[in-house]
Amino acid sequence: QKYSEILNNSEHFVEECYTGIASSSEVSAGATATLSCAATSAATGAAAATPFAFSTTTVYMLGIIPWGTATVFSGGVVAAGAVVGAAVGTVLIAPTYWSWRQSAREASFGRLPFCILNQASRHLSVSTYHLSDTYRWVGVVGLAGQSSSIISPQNIQELDPPQDTDEFQIEIEFGQHPSDTWVDSAADAVTTVARGVGRFATSFVPGVSYLSGAAGDTCNLRAVVRRGSVYRISAKALPEEALTAISSDSSQLGTASLLEFNRVPRDVLPAYSLF
Repeated sequence: QKYSEILNNSEHFVEECYTGIASSSEVSAGATATLSCAATSAATGAAAATPFAFSTTTVYMLGIIPWGTATVFSGGVVAAGAVVGAAVGTVLIAPTYWSWRQSAREASFGRLPFCILNQASRHLSVSTYHLSDTYRWVGVVGLAGQSSSIISPQNIQELDPPQDTDEFQIEIEFGQHPSDTWVDSAADAVTTVARGVGRFATSFVPGVSYLSGAAGDTCNLRAVVRRGSVYRISAKALPEEALTAISSDSSQLGTASLLEFNRVPRDVLPAYSLF
């Protein structure tokens, strides 16, 4: 078939070779971005047109005697506003957003990611923050890259925060099985935002360690990571007495108490074995 950026690009070919189904995540992402911009612009257009949808008209008794006034709502005006908004979002905003996203993605090709190997027996949730973010209010966000993930046991995850900084801090906590539906993913996103808002609010009470979040700082494992490195998370080798205490009361223990975080030396990595 003839090459087409939308219907038959190189990613379609690769996916068809591996899975038998021609698909492209880039095209899907572009369609999603276009629909999102159109829907948002349509809602904005409808809201902007709503005040103009109300008009006042005179009410007549017996068809000829003025009796008063009545407010009339025109749904057509709101619908027209939504149509205009959707058109603006599709024709103007979506291409601009997509171009911006593509530029960010191309810029990300020059960045090195870092990898985390989960050798623990439980799912782990990893979030990336700026080094200056003492209270870990907001994770690293951007248009191209990945800064958080849930890593299954005995799996490795590559993270590429969408910022040009070389070093970040990460926080590791016990997580659940990765979400299978978009509803679960949305719920996870809301939970993450709520956690950040809670940290932001409690950080204003520095005098009380419990309220300021200082008491919880030791619960979750935190570490500084650097691009181009590989790290592994594994269970601590605890003495028998500690294991007995943990088994009897583990409700207050977090990843900092049970796990250890280490950088994998480059000389044991196959990618660096020739250097």
